[in-house]
Amino acid sequence: MIGLIDSGEGGIITAREIRRLNETLDLTLLLDRRNAPYGTKSESELTELTGNNIERLLSLGASRVLIACCTASTVWNNLPEGQKKVSVPILSPTARRAESVTKNGRIAVIATAATVRSGAWSRLLFPLRTTELALGELVTLVESGARDGKITDTERKNLEKLLSPLSGSGADTLILGCTHFPALEREIKEIVKKYGIRYTVSSAREGARELIRTLTDTSGHGRTVLI
Repeated sequence: MIGLIDSGEGGIITAREIRRLNETLDLTLLLDRRNAPYGTKSESELTELTGNNIERLLSLGASRVLIACCTASTVWNNLPEGQKKVSVPILSPTARRAESVTKNGRIAVIATAATVRSGAWSRLLFPLRTTELALGELVTLVESGARDGKITDTERKNLEKLLSPLSGSGADTLILGCTHFPALEREIKEIVKKYGIRYTVSSAREGARELIRTLTDTSGHGRTVLI
């Protein structure tokens, strides 16, 4: 059994990506809506919640646990190795993908306030030039039902306003640094292309690919997979 942790819709979006790659995988979702949103939590709160959720899924028999939440993943990745109560995490496949697609070495990241505050993306992507933008409002937008092809004119105008600070970033690549955000990937791509951003990297898609890749690892290491 594969376990998946998230605070809400981001987990469902990631699960769909996993199903697209492997329709028969035994997948259990732990959606911690009671403690949502994660993007407003402190580092200590996120560490405790994430550790407890990982332990719960492993105790239920999960052979792999995907932290399908960038906020939780970045905080977990920041922990000193000795403080990680469970397993050994794998470094972010989303960051690796962004490094491989950028042509000018400049990457923009949109994420929750907690993720941006952690500075994890800048550290993971060093020495590339990184611009991080906190957009927790997009989580609310997606949780309220906004999707590609299902977004009002008012919501689209709001999305354009929220993304406008990226206009001066000089980035050619944008990381959707929250698994909620790929729900609006087409809309986001259409807006940011006028800023010179040519590529988008979906944390949900890259996390799903990494999870599938690790299934052949029977060593017991890396049982916790990060976005």
